[in-house]
This record gives sequence, C-alpha cells and structure tokens, in this order.
Amino acid sequence: MTHKAFEQQAFEKLLCAIYAQPYTISNTSELIKVTGFADYYRALPILSRTLDGALVNSKQINWYIAQDSAMLLETAAKLRNALLFRECLVWVVSPWSKREDLRRKTSDAKLQKCIITAHRHVGKKVADLQHAITSFMAMYSAHKEFKYIAPLHVLRDFIERSTMACYDTSSTSVFLPKYFRLLSESGYFRWISNPLNEVCVNKLVLSRKTIMASDEGWKDNLFCAEIADEDLQWDIHEKEW
Repeated sequence: MTHKAFEQQAFEKLLCAIYAQPYTISNTSELIKVTGFADYYRALPILSRTLDGALVNSKQINWYIAQDSAMLLETAAKLRNALLFRECLVWVVSPWSKREDLRRKTSDAKLQKCIITAHRHVGKKVADLQHAITSFMAMYSAHKEFKYIAPLHVLRDFIERSTMACYDTSSTSVFLPKYFRLLSESGYFRWISNPLNEVCVNKLVLSRKTIMASDEGWKDNLFCAEIADEDLQWDIHEKEW
C-alpha cells in the first residue's frame, strides 16, 4: 500500500467513527494515524467512544497491542480510551524475570508513574502469594484438615516436578508465572486460592481468547496488572477535550 493510500484509508476510518459506521483497525501504524487525524480535527472524543467496538472486531490488532504496548499506551492516553489503556498496561508490566527498566517504556512522566505503580502492585501480589505458599507448606503436615488433599510426600513430589517443568536453563532460575499457574491448576492449593487467583488471573480483554496466559509462549508473563478508574491519566467524566 502506498503512503497516500494508507493515509486515505486511515482518514476514511475516522469518518466512519464520526458518522457511526462500523470499522476495524488493522495494525499499530493505522491506529496511530487515525488518532493523529482525530487530534487534528478535534475528534478524539468520538473516536474514543467508537474504538471499543472497532478493537473487538479487529482480528489482528491484539497481536500488535502485545508487540507495541508501550507505544500504544501513549495513544490510549491521548484517546482517553480505558479499554486500550488497560490492555496495553497489562502487556507493558507483564514480563516478570526479564523485565526492562520500566522508565524506558515511555518518556511521559505520568505514564512512567502509572507503569511503575502497576508493576509494584503486581510485585505485591507475588510477594503475598509466596508468603501464603510458604505458610501453607509449613502448616500442611501439622493439621489434619489438609490430609484429605494429598499425602505430604505426594505434594512435595508435585512441587518438585512443577519446579523442574518451569526451570529456565538460560538463567538457572524458575519461570514463576508458569509455576504459579501449575499450582493453581493442580487443586492441591485451594486453601490459598485467593492469593493464587490474584496472581494467575488474566486481565486481558482483547487478547483473552487468542493469547491465553497458560500458553507456553507466555510462561514468564503475569497478566494480573490492573488500574482503577480514579487512577487513569484523565478525568473519566469529562466528555470533551
């Protein structure tokens, strides 16, 4: 596609948003271009209001969001679109053991603060879960109510096998996200299901069906980041901007 045809197509999609016609978004470049046109023609609010449906009906856009999450987080903030913002934020903070300097994800100071805060919340969930697992194992052999779950040696064998299944030979460490999901799926740890669910929950919306958290490709990703409406980077009650 030529540059002229690309810009024409992006502008046509903005017109679709303005005149309440269905449209889809093909990729990152197109979404950024449509947003740029909307900003120039002061049509950001109407584009934002129609974008949810467009994203849901766009078959490939979730892969681009996963790849370009930091870039599109800035676009989502400009659009004030909560669905896209939350989706991008979950992806940005999802890497666990090989995470980069989060401040390098964006040059926007407010977004940097938002990313760091979300990542700390994920870290707090992980810390709470690790404490719960340690306490659970310490109490397991002493309390009769745990005995019907499995004998202690069976549980220890399961943990050992799960640890080996999650071993990362390149860094001599364990993929904790995958390890936690194995514990959650086993049924042995239902006594600590609340902290397990807090960590293993998949907060993705657009990518939930095509990119599941249990997939091998995401064994080092946690998708449990979240942000409350009041912590978004804009006034959710403002209708025009």
